[in-house]
Amino acid sequence: MSQTSRRLFVAAAGALALLAIASGARAQETPAPIPGPATTELQTITAQRTDAGFTREVEVDGDLFGVSWNGDPEATFAIETLETEGWTPAQEVGRMSDESQGDPGTPEAASAEGPYATEPLWSGDARAVRVTLASGTATDIELVAVTSGQLPDTSSTDLASLGLGGSALLVLGLAALGTGAAARLRRGAAVAIVLVLAVTGIVLAPDDDAQAGNAGRPSHLITRSQWGARKPQCDPGTFKKVRFAIVHHTAGGNDYGWLAGPSIVQGIQAYHMDLPGPDPYCDIAYNFLVDKYGFSYVGRAKSARVKNPIYGAHTSGHNKASTGVSVLGNYQVAPFTTEAKRAVADVLAWRFSKYDINPLGTALSQSNGGSSRWPAGTKVTVNTISGHRKFNPTECPGISIRKKLDAIRRQTDRKMN
Repeated sequence: MSQTSRRLFVAAAGALALLAIASGARAQETPAPIPGPATTELQTITAQRTDAGFTREVEVDGDLFGVSWNGDPEATFAIETLETEGWTPAQEVGRMSDESQGDPGTPEAASAEGPYATEPLWSGDARAVRVTLASGTATDIELVAVTSGQLPDTSSTDLASLGLGGSALLVLGLAALGTGAAARLRRGAAVAIVLVLAVTGIVLAPDDDAQAGNAGRPSHLITRSQWGARKPQCDPGTFKKVRFAIVHHTAGGNDYGWLAGPSIVQGIQAYHMDLPGPDPYCDIAYNFLVDKYGFSYVGRAKSARVKNPIYGAHTSGHNKASTGVSVLGNYQVAPFTTEAKRAVADVLAWRFSKYDINPLGTALSQSNGGSSRWPAGTKVTVNTISGHRKFNPTECPGISIRKKLDAIRRQTDRKMN
């Protein structure tokens, strides 16, 4: 078999493994592989007071990075990562805002004092990180490096028993026979078929929340078990009913591949839960997430249930009565893809149908204080699909998403009706 053919078969084997994960299939005795847990490493860069211009390189393996520090809460940092092709361009990041925190009085309320932390940046596979203090002053600077979980070795797994019906294996097996141009065509076609089956497996992945039901469920939804979520480390509390949705962006990098979404979501969860300081998140902050390719993810545990919905930690002062959907990437600088817009509408149509919410209507939100634009106790009328900037002084969800909020409302309404 030629080198090209071997590469194609490696791709097909990866697709089969992805299908085994995404479809939630289980072997008769051996569970289908799911990503292992993410790990978080804290490396001290300096404990001394430093001024703008300070730079330090750290050798570390990881996928997602951020910086924590004490001192000036308005300090900003530039992060570069060393990858196979060399150093990436510097990306400047500021403090992960109090606006993306729990409400006052909840376990995830923002701390008035440090340590502070930047928004996380996705790299994918870095060998070293260069951190520069771009503005302000800081002490106790630490690099927060997250390595997303890897798939376990599946070389001894009986793939035919993983719910694939043996069909994909049969296609590959028949295509492997023979040589010459015809065989190469068969192999190319086989890989294409298996890749389609893999994508279909994601589309048809079963729900892992019994209370959610299947009516209106997004076809590309990936559950917590499928992206390898950790259990929550505290109980954020519940409220009576979802009345509106708040759209966000994660503000991380936009340069990620179509299979990277689960790893990014897992990395964000680890970053939120493992941040230094007295008030880490109970779980990933968002109820749901969406990537630029149109895949959606159940974020915070129990977000998919209808009765007693779980508090998110995405919009300080307005987490009660809302569900938060965040798009992976920074949409202040990148275009909002058609696929991501469709996925956001899919998720919202699914959730709104459970509560009989009109996506073209309005709802009352009572401020709980925190970083809200309104004092605690103030009742404000908001669109049932609103951007984060409506509630807090922030650029989130980015200008390219804010321009599409009306389109999201209309698309959600069409899906519901």
